[in-house]
Amino acid sequence: MVQINFTYGLMKKFHEEKYKYLYDKEAFRIFEIRDESEKKFVSNFKIYEFNMDYYMNLWYTKDEEEIEENKLFIMMDLNLDELAQISKKDKVVSKYMEEVKKINEDARFHFMTQEEDQRKMENTMKKREREIGLEDGKTIEKQELAWKFYQNGVDIDILLK
Repeated sequence: MVQINFTYGLMKKFHEEKYKYLYDKEAFRIFEIRDESEKKFVSNFKIYEFNMDYYMNLWYTKDEEEIEENKLFIMMDLNLDELAQISKKDKVVSKYMEEVKKINEDARFHFMTQEEDQRKMENTMKKREREIGLEDGKTIEKQELAWKFYQNGVDIDILLK
């Protein structure tokens, strides 16, 4: 199993006792998670972390050779105008740009801000809490009603049915 992270400004060392670095360079690192006794948490799990700040710095240097070599990473963080610049020389990138444009214009796809996503999650949680509260209230009401029937002599077998 592989986890791939594209990070911005997060390439600092983690808690060394939990992470074993297998490869650690400025552009990316590979590591796995260990417990206190240096034993792997999961034997077949590695994390690949790509430093997007590094790749974007390559874009801003305008070094065409470096950009060409790393363009697949660089493209992930470019706006449409910047993608147009990089696509002039590359048919694959041009096709990628066309597909991104189609998706961005498709009303079925709506990209949320982090704040909007957080607000929607909170609303969902509140709604679920209300539903649970109603379910609990109905259960309590049924139990109280059954107890009253039992106190008034209704047979327990009838109540259970």
